[in-house]
Amino acid sequence: MRLTVDTAVDHVILYGEALAPMNEALRRLGFHTPDGKFYMFSRDYLECLTPDAGVAAKLGRKCDFFPGPSGLHSLIFWSDDADASYAALTKAGYKMAVPVMETTRAVDAGGRKGTAVFRASIFDQSLFPFGESMFVQHTTPDLVYIPGEDLHPNGVDAIEELYLYIPDEEKAMATRDLLQRTEDLIRCGHPLHPCINRLSISDQWESEFGVSLDPERSSVCGIRFSCRDFEKTRAVLASCGYPITEKEGGLVADLSQELNLFFYFKP
Repeated sequence: MRLTVDTAVDHVILYGEALAPMNEALRRLGFHTPDGKFYMFSRDYLECLTPDAGVAAKLGRKCDFFPGPSGLHSLIFWSDDADASYAALTKAGYKMAVPVMETTRAVDAGGRKGTAVFRASIFDQSLFPFGESMFVQHTTPDLVYIPGEDLHPNGVDAIEELYLYIPDEEKAMATRDLLQRTEDLIRCGHPLHPCINRLSISDQWESEFGVSLDPERSSVCGIRFSCRDFEKTRAVLASCGYPITEKEGGLVADLSQELNLFFYFKP
């Protein structure tokens, strides 16, 4: 069984009990970060946080989505109009933890430095098991995305797909339907933004990718990356020290013990 959602996920967050082990795992896979938190790609990105540093914690909410020690727990959806997304969601009966709020962060990527500005809101209830969900509108996207540059020694260009592991078929279908309905409300008729545009749900990832996963630790269990230079990818993975297998012209790195994730690299 494989279910898919056509969606626009702007970025994802890896939560861990400490940043250092997550950064070490990503470094060994050939990813680069200027600050130990953000891994920027051409049209999306990956963020690393500890639970006490996330949005939920800053709002005084319990991070009960995080059973530890680390995993991918947060999906942040792209919005072209945060106010319209919020209005559509609340009209449809969704409960939001806060109204649309403005937030900023310093950026340093691709030689560009500045202060990025975002408008965002967080869902009161998660859209998938062991997760938190938000949407964000960029008001300074030129400071955030770095197209056309080789930022990582492994030649990766962007995140293309996320894999959710939900063993119960009925729950998997309900999750798919909820995620698609939510995405449609957030989008408010705008075209699908080119960021992370596919979520796939299955209970067969272990056999398909040859990895061992724990659905009680996190439900987002895999990431597929596209690569600008696959020879760089192959060279880095050959010396990373993690189990690497070939799959359909790509390479699978098994970080199930470290992050409860597999990384699938494709040309």
